[in-house]
Amino acid sequence: MSDTQNIDDKKNNNNGSSIKDKATEIVKFSVTTIILVSMVVFYFSLGGVVLYACKLGQSNILPSDMKCFPYSDTKPEIEAIASNIFTTFTNPPMSAKLRFPYDKANSGNMIIDLFRDYQTEPHASCIMSYFISIIEALVGINYWAINQTLALMNVLPEAVIVVFGPIMAITMALMLLLFDNFYLIYLWFIQMRWFFKTNSNASDTQPPEWTDVTLTSPFYYFLSIMLVILFIILFFVLLICLPVLPFITVVWCCLTCILFKSEMNKKPANVFTVIKDMFKFYKVTIMSVCSACIVLSALVHLGPLAGIVSIISLCLIIWGIVSVNIFKSIKPEDLSALVSVNQAKKTCSVKTPKAATASKTHWFPLIHWLFYPQKGGKHLTSELKKLGNKLKQPEIEIK
Repeated sequence: MSDTQNIDDKKNNNNGSSIKDKATEIVKFSVTTIILVSMVVFYFSLGGVVLYACKLGQSNILPSDMKCFPYSDTKPEIEAIASNIFTTFTNPPMSAKLRFPYDKANSGNMIIDLFRDYQTEPHASCIMSYFISIIEALVGINYWAINQTLALMNVLPEAVIVVFGPIMAITMALMLLLFDNFYLIYLWFIQMRWFFKTNSNASDTQPPEWTDVTLTSPFYYFLSIMLVILFIILFFVLLICLPVLPFITVVWCCLTCILFKSEMNKKPANVFTVIKDMFKFYKVTIMSVCSACIVLSALVHLGPLAGIVSIISLCLIIWGIVSVNIFKSIKPEDLSALVSVNQAKKTCSVKTPKAATASKTHWFPLIHWLFYPQKGGKHLTSELKKLGNKLKQPEIEIK
């Protein structure tokens, strides 16, 4: 009797443990499936973001030219073009049209606008201009690199951009971050020429007038040299913290790229509009990847039998035996013939400002100012010669 009871107890324990094991496996399957599907959704959302950014690169409205607005007051002339998006696989292929208008909302940039406004302040300082010139140069080179890279990626087939675009974009951002760290070191020293500038403007309404600090002003020249020495020491003190600035500028430039407003088929659009429509147009691709993740999760956590059942169920859905529309894409509306994928042309008629720019770049400003003659002295000499010639003219007429 006791033996029978022990056998029954063992069976009950085994049944209880098997139920617990199955419940654990189901929980693991559910959690893994949710994580994998979420990762797929997130990745393809990034694909939609990169696709939107590629069309932005083709429009060429990013502030990639530091000679034009918003870095200066000179407005560039940008060719208004339409970009293909959601290209069909029909014969002939068709697509929706995405446009980026170069209007007030898309031409401004909060950080660059602040810098530009400060550079026209009557009492702007050389130290603030030094820091602004460094950040502005980093932002400018980042926008230029992003703009060119996106324009090149836009030539690729759209499906390639959606599937591999996030990997290419992340690789580009990492390479840009590495470059910015070395570029910052270069800018830290080369922009020290600002320390040999002084704002001679005495008006409260006029922009700053930058003049060179030379040996004719020994006190200010000595202060400029002291600033150079101070910032050389400061560079080595802040060397560990300096990479923070390139990281911030790269993140800022990448984030602002997806904030531009657009028009899709003459209707207001933004990056979220493209992501939403992308999940409709590429629904078959996305659902195929999600289904593969579910099947793999079932094989790993529920065993071969559950994996085979999930594969059979998937085949029934694909073949239309089970009426579920998850493998039927939705075509975008208002399709038209394809247009060129070439980048829009940008022209900028630059007017050299009297102020707000430092002198010509030299490999080290201190050595240049110490050993090379100043252009201002040559200009003063020529003006004195002209004045002398004018003074001689009345004497000749009297004779």
